Amino acid sequence: METKTENTEIKFNLTKALIVIERDEDLNDMFRSKYGTDYKMCHALINSGTGLKKEAEVYVKALFEGVILEKKVLRNKYLSLGDEPIAEPKVEAEPIAEPKVEVKEEAPKKERKVIDKMRWGIKAIAKDIVDNFNGESKQIHRTGKMVQELKKVFIRLEQRTWKERYKTETLTDDQLRQISGAVETFNKKIESIINPKNK
Repeated sequence: METKTENTEIKFNLTKALIVIERDEDLNDMFRSKYGTDYKMCHALINSGTGLKKEAEVYVKALFEGVILEKKVLRNKYLSLGDEPIAEPKVEAEPIAEPKVEVKEEAPKKERKVIDKMRWGIKAIAKDIVDNFNGESKQIHRTGKMVQELKKVFIRLEQRTWKERYKTETLTDDQLRQISGAVETFNKKIESIINPKNK
């Protein structure tokens, strides 16, 4: 499964690339939104010699060449896996915890984790749908996913305005006003829901 990528001496390894993708939030979201296959299943297919579907392997290689090799942090993570990476990183706790306490401890612990961290990412939302709602998403899950999309938009806008100020001016005053207006409109519509006491 190894081929040399152009303009680099770093070889493409499907298993290593999948591990990096799984551990990076943005890459994980990109891969799971396009191919919903569980990573354990992907590694099992690779190890058995069956391999992934051709289009899925092409997509993983595209993420490897277009993102992993271009970002130093991701590139270093990829290189740190060595020549024979462990196909399934040992980060699972559920199989060990479930037999001990099925309802009394395991379920409350998971919910407290989400509440304490106050963070509900795409991966956690998808897991909640599968584990607690038989794979059928509710409005709260759809809203949660849209909030994650909003976060990505905010980050892009923040980076864009910084570049606009300190690097190259590419936005017109009209475009900047449109951005300000959109944010102001959003804030007005959502304020009464987030802070009902301010009504």
